Amino acid sequence: MKEPITYSDYRQYLLVSQINHTLTNFADHSEHFSHDRLNQYLGNIKLTARSTWKNTKAHLIPSKQSYVVFDDTVHSISAIPLKLN
Repeated sequence: MKEPITYSDYRQYLLVSQINHTLTNFADHSEHFSHDRLNQYLGNIKLTARSTWKNTKAHLIPSKQSYVVFDDTVHSISAIPLKLN
């Protein structure tokens, strides 16, 4: 039986991933979840601001210099400039 994907799995990935937050990167670094399974899971859940904050705030260390940004922006491939060498 395949291990179920949980909100906690995805949240943990977002908290520890400093640069690349894509599903492809998550799947590439996971022994349990494929890109297709992650995509299906995220397509079927509703992530509200309230639930995200509830599940995130316990993992944060408050300081005057810290902040948290949640951004659901999705860039189309054509909007991303390509660097060709």
